[in-house]
Amino acid sequence: MPTPHSAAILDWYAAHQRDLPWRRADATPWAILVSEVMLQQTPVTRVLPVYAVWLARWPTPAALAAAAPRYGSGGGSAIHAARSGCT
Repeated sequence: MPTPHSAAILDWYAAHQRDLPWRRADATPWAILVSEVMLQQTPVTRVLPVYAVWLARWPTPAALAAAAPRYGSGGGSAIHAARSGCT
C-alpha cells in the first residue's frame, strides 16, 4: 500500500519520466542487462547511441558470445567496436 511519500514520488515520476528503451514493455532481459552495465558511471546521453548500436549488432547473449573470438575477451574491445562502428 502506498504511503504519502511513495505516492508523491510515483506522481512525480509519472509526470517527469524519460522514455528510455530499456524501460519499455518490449525490452528484453538482455537489453535491460546491457543498459545496466553501460549505465555504470556513464550518463544516459552517452549510453543511448552506443546502446542502440550494441543491440543492433549483438541482440542476444549468444550473438555476443559468437563474436567474442573476433573482439577479444576483455578490455572493453566490444564496447569500443560498438562506439566506433567497427564491424
